[in-house]
Amino acid sequence: MFNRTTRGFGLARSEIVFVCLAALIWASQPAIAGFTAYNDCVGPSSGSAANVTHYSGYLGGGGGFETPSGLLKDFTTGLFTSVTASLTASNVAGSIGVMPSAGTDAYNIFNGIVNLGSSASYNANSNWFYEVVFTGLDPTKSYEFVTTANRNSSSYNGSGSGSRWTKFSIIGADTYTNESSTGVTEVSSDVLKMNTGYNTVLGAIIQWTGITAADGSFKVRSENVGAGGPGDAFKSYGLQGFRLVESDVPTVIPAPGSVLLAVIGLPMLTWVRRSGRGIGA
Repeated sequence: MFNRTTRGFGLARSEIVFVCLAALIWASQPAIAGFTAYNDCVGPSSGSAANVTHYSGYLGGGGGFETPSGLLKDFTTGLFTSVTASLTASNVAGSIGVMPSAGTDAYNIFNGIVNLGSSASYNANSNWFYEVVFTGLDPTKSYEFVTTANRNSSSYNGSGSGSRWTKFSIIGADTYTNESSTGVTEVSSDVLKMNTGYNTVLGAIIQWTGITAADGSFKVRSENVGAGGPGDAFKSYGLQGFRLVESDVPTVIPAPGSVLLAVIGLPMLTWVRRSGRGIGA
């Protein structure tokens, strides 16, 4: 039976147990804070969604989007954040790109938001790089960075000398974890390589999570893989777009609700047990 009540509470003992357990579950949930921001690294002509910024280090193509830096926007609210993205490129040229196939990691993150219709690409005769520097980060927050690229030429597939891979590096962060897609090669946790010549079917992403920076800044660089390969030493494709997410750093300090539950709720459970009447009493 569930209709017996405890003195002074007017609740069935089973209801008290339920409330206490619900409070415990609620108190254990992580706080929701921060923002999600997207940037199209090529320009507004590619048709990205509203609240996507268009800062580009590719300054040679015209089209009126050559703004290399600025504040990122919260994609949900459209409000500017305190974080500045500054993009710099060397020896890059424009090249056509395509959104990877539906259901892939890249598609799920960028489709309908950042139109991956163009990309910053290689210079065939010399080294190149395309990088973004983030400043104004909150040292008490944690960040996630995601990027991808896809030239969509099946002749650049695989890992042979005719394929086209890109090296991605995270620089200046204090902590980070590689959470990239299957198919991304980890040289070390801060240096990754990915086939960007034909990323259509795989739809892989470069992703680091748990990024912290005590000085409020870190950098992600895309560049040619060099003589060590795989693929062509110089020919490959850089940042087409990126997502930056800010969130609270996980902590072991219990939430106030958890403390309150420990002081009141758990002794209540003990009392119910010691009363000699179980939940079904």
